[in-house]
Amino acid sequence: MDYEVQSAICKAAREAAGGRLTFAELVRNLGSVGVERLHVDLVRGDTTYYQGDYTAVLPVYVQIRKPAPRFSTAGIEAAGDACTYPEFCERILAAGCVGFIVSIVGRRVLYYGADGAVVSSERLAGRAITS
Repeated sequence: MDYEVQSAICKAAREAAGGRLTFAELVRNLGSVGVERLHVDLVRGDTTYYQGDYTAVLPVYVQIRKPAPRFSTAGIEAAGDACTYPEFCERILAAGCVGFIVSIVGRRVLYYGADGAVVSSERLAGRAITS
């Protein structure tokens, strides 16, 4: 991963954490610089970005609180991707999500809870990843 891609990732992550990007905009920005997928661990507080054989790990840059004890698929689906990134993270934490994986290439988001529950959302990914 070259310096320009790493810089673009850092800039997008800071803008998202500062509430200047929605989840959809963050995903679009990352895809535009060649990021293929990312994994956000809301408990550890970090995000791993993948581009080919290269990875970059950065802090999530948003205030993380304890997730709800029960995973709610309805809560994940209601979170929406048009709110700011910190609001999005807050909403999915309230729905019991502890992390998510975005496949920009595969146009899919996979959310998971501490209880092992998983929901895959093509609908959100379709809106979030559309250019």
